Amino acid sequence: EAVPDAEAPTDLGWPRLVLENAAGSGDSLGVSIDDLAECMAAIDAAGVPLSRIGVCLDSAHLWGAGVEISRPDVIDDLLDGIDQRLGPDRLAMIHLNDSKAALGSHLDRHEHIGAGRIGEVGMGHLVTHPRLASVPMFLETPGMSEGYDLVNMARVRALVDGRRLEVLPPEAFALRGSRASVAPTEDPA
Repeated sequence: EAVPDAEAPTDLGWPRLVLENAAGSGDSLGVSIDDLAECMAAIDAAGVPLSRIGVCLDSAHLWGAGVEISRPDVIDDLLDGIDQRLGPDRLAMIHLNDSKAALGSHLDRHEHIGAGRIGEVGMGHLVTHPRLASVPMFLETPGMSEGYDLVNMARVRALVDGRRLEVLPPEAFALRGSRASVAPTEDPA
C-alpha cells in the first residue's frame, strides 16, 4: 500500500513523475485509486522515493471508469480515498473535461465543460472544491485549436462564480477532440 514518505528528499531538482488515471479501455493501468496505489507500491519497491510521484486525475477518465463525479458526495469520497490510499498532497493536477461517454463505459470521450454527462453540478463542484483550490487544472476539451479553449475557460469562470452555463451552439459538438495539437513543421524544400 502506497503511503507518503516524509523522510525522502524532495528538493533535489529532480522531475516529479505524475501518473494519470485511465478510463479502463484495453489493457490500461490506473483505472481505480487502488490500481494507482498498486503502481505506487511497485515504484516504491523499486527504490524510487514516493515524494517524486504524483497523480493526475482526468475527469472524463474517472467518468468512463465508472466514478459518478456528477454527484458532489462522490467527489468528496474520491478525494478522501486518494488521501487514504495514495497519501495527502499526492494529487498534482487535474485534466478538466466533461464526458460524452456513458458512465462506466471505459471510453475516453472529452466534452465541453458542463455540456456532457458529468454536467454543471459535478464540474462546478470540482472547480470550486476547497480541497482542490491549490491543485492546477488543465483544460482538455474539444476544439481547443478552434478557439473553444477560451469558451471553456469562460465556462469554468461561470461555474466558479456560481452562474448557470449558456447553451453551446450545435457546431460546438462537431469539433475534434482535445488531443494535444502539434505546431506545423517547416517544409524542408
